[in-house]
Amino acid sequence: MSLTFDQIQRIRARLPGWEADWGQLCVLLLGEDCESGTLVRAVNRLRIKWPTSYGSAGSQDASFREGTERDDFIGTMMLDYHERACNGTLLSSYDSNLGDVVAFLTSRRTLYIEAVKFLSSLPHRRPVGRGKEESLEDAVGADDAILAARPTDDESTAESARLIDRLQEELPLKIEQSKRITRIIEQAAIQCYPRMEWSRPSLQRLRQHLIDVLRTTPDGGCELAALQEAHRAANQEYQQRLDRISAKIDNCGRGVSVRRRERLEKRHAKLSFEQLLLPLGALVVAELLGITKADAAQRRSRYWRRLADLLPEIRAAFDARKR
Repeated sequence: MSLTFDQIQRIRARLPGWEADWGQLCVLLLGEDCESGTLVRAVNRLRIKWPTSYGSAGSQDASFREGTERDDFIGTMMLDYHERACNGTLLSSYDSNLGDVVAFLTSRRTLYIEAVKFLSSLPHRRPVGRGKEESLEDAVGADDAILAARPTDDESTAESARLIDRLQEELPLKIEQSKRITRIIEQAAIQCYPRMEWSRPSLQRLRQHLIDVLRTTPDGGCELAALQEAHRAANQEYQQRLDRISAKIDNCGRGVSVRRRERLEKRHAKLSFEQLLLPLGALVVAELLGITKADAAQRRSRYWRRLADLLPEIRAAFDARKR
């Protein structure tokens, strides 16, 4: 049995009793025996060939230790989850309409990316006398070697995480300083909805504003659920576009010219930034707000132009990535 809505809300806002709810979530992820939980099973199913550890050189224990890196990775993920739970950011972007909370935390794509980054941080080196250095390409499955070698994907993921952190700090401050919710702030909330920490008290006024201005779905569904679904679809489309650019950079493992690689990486960075801060197109915004496409396009454009005023650090980061 997964967590209830109340338990999720307690963890999000770190309300009294959240530690017990977090403990229950840990059991779901690891299992009572730390071997049968959803996270463990998901990691075991990843198409990754985990490297074998050896005893340290000169020690009495020079035996193979199968699965050590995999177990270390699971421990690293749980530590990350714990730190984010303590900071109140673990479930900030989770929406119950998109599935179970445990499935949200054990997404195959997310775990794969994190596993590749984890492996790339290891020395992958056998002790002296045991053979040549083991490469990252040897450490991951052959079918995934090209994907694992994409530094731009990992760098983009890390940079996006830093931008989200900045967003969650900058936008609430702007809202607190503003006497009213302007169309610029409204558009920022619509475009950045999944990235926001809505449990923060300073964002409750903005959240209610969204409920008031968004159209109810034709079937009478929740306004915020429709917004979340729009983001899910947009994110899927952006990810496909980013994957196509990454494939061009890889060129089936053969690489491309320096100039073309630079152009593709700039395009990848720009698209990643748009995915973060401007994922919803004019037509989608028009449907969500019940306005004309021309009006929606104007609101999006005005928000984009004012981004430097609204979120100066984030805009500065974007300008730096374009150069």
